[in-house]
This record gives sequence, structure tokens and C-alpha cells, in this order.
Amino acid sequence: MERQNIFFDVDGTLLDSATHEFPQSAKAAIQSLKQAGYRVFIATGRCYASLKRCGLMDAVEWDGYVLSNGQVVMLKDQTLLHEECIDFRAVKQCIDIAAKHQIALSLISSDDWFMMDDGNEYVKIAHQFLNEVLPHQRPYEGEPIITMLAYDSRDADYHEFRKIEGLKVIPAESTYADLIVEGVSKAAGIKRLCAYFEHEDYIAFGDSLNDWEMMEHAALSIAMGQGNEKLKALADFVTRSVNEDGIAYAVNALGLLNENKDNIR
Repeated sequence: MERQNIFFDVDGTLLDSATHEFPQSAKAAIQSLKQAGYRVFIATGRCYASLKRCGLMDAVEWDGYVLSNGQVVMLKDQTLLHEECIDFRAVKQCIDIAAKHQIALSLISSDDWFMMDDGNEYVKIAHQFLNEVLPHQRPYEGEPIITMLAYDSRDADYHEFRKIEGLKVIPAESTYADLIVEGVSKAAGIKRLCAYFEHEDYIAFGDSLNDWEMMEHAALSIAMGQGNEKLKALADFVTRSVNEDGIAYAVNALGLLNENKDNIR
């Protein structure tokens, strides 16, 4: 059997969201998958700079990256395969809504991550969850924006942002939501990488709602045990939590390293 592509979410899947550590068991399992002939990829809501800072890019020899929830796609050497930015009018609308409703907003371009004010307590909570530095403060100067983060309470529905044409709102498992281009998802980025490698089928590991589309279209979808309940109901297999060696457990339980094992539905 030809080995498939495997895509891993980062926060809550590869990284324990409480300790921000990459379990040694997960690293060993992924290295074994590589040795067995699988191609392994990261599919994350994080931008390139954030992923680089968390240390995962150097932990494994990845075959490519889906970043910013599918708006940026890179090959293993960081060659850019695709980049898509939010419409300028939608960016301006988000800025206006954030100011009107006193919602903190950060903006991510190809080379910067910034805020136009000093934020609020939800920003600090979200960046502690991500183990990420706080964005620096500066004005928006009209440059292309790949993605934005709106910061509010965990139960916020971001309804004003949802009204913006061409914008997609993805609440996270913390005090923020990703604001991206409507119609873009991790699944769309994955499709581009699968086409590049001329292998359509893939396996996906995830834990939160921004993994929904990539799980929905996967040949085999695996949800982490501590993950979002709706996502776990969608998944083909629910493994143990990230801090209970969930990736390694799934690899073994599903026989992904077994010879002649057909893992495609």
C-alpha cells in the first residue's frame, strides 16, 4: 500500500496547551511514520513566525506546512506555494467594529503581527494559551493582511464580525477567534499540498473547531481526547489526550505502522 499524507494540528494536538510541550512519545511516533514512508505535515492556525517560535518546525523533518488556517501553504524548505489575504474593505470593517465594541484586535501580515492599541485581559489569556508573545503596538498602514485575531470572552459569538462579507470567523478554544477569508480552511490548504504531491487521500489529527473541514474531508480523522466535543463526534477515531500520549496511542491502535495495513476508509 502506498503511504498517505498525515496532517497534524499544533495547539492541543502536537503541543500540550497547558505545558506547551511537544510530547516525546508524539515526536517518536511521527519519526517512525516518516521512516515507514508517510509524508508528515503541520496544519495550524498559527502564522509562520508563531510556528517558528514554538520550536516545532525544527523538531521533526516536516514535508510541508498549512498555516493561518489555510491562507498560507509552504513546502518543507519554506517555499511559498500559496498565500491569500483578507480583502482590504473587510480589514477596515473589522477595525471599525473592534473600536466600536471595544474588542481587541491583532493583525498579521506576511512579516508582522501587531495591534493598534494595548488590548485587554482577553489578549493576555489568549497569548498565555498559545505561549506566544504579545503583538507589538503600531497603526495599520494599509498593507495586505493574511489573518486577524479578535479577543473576547470564551462564550462570545463575534456576531458583528460574522456580518462582514467575505470573512470567516472561527472561535478558538480560548479567548479569541481567528478571522480569515471566507471559503478558506485548513482543508483547502491541505488540498493544495496533496495536489502538489499527487496524492489526494490524507489522515488528519486535530482537536478544535478550526480543524473541522480538514477532519471532514480526511480519509481517516483522529480527534484528541481532550478536544472539542463536536469535533470528537465527527472524527473516525478519538484517541487519548495530548498529555496522555494521544498521538502515539492512535498510531499504535490504528496500526498505521503495520505492513500492508489499509488505513483508508
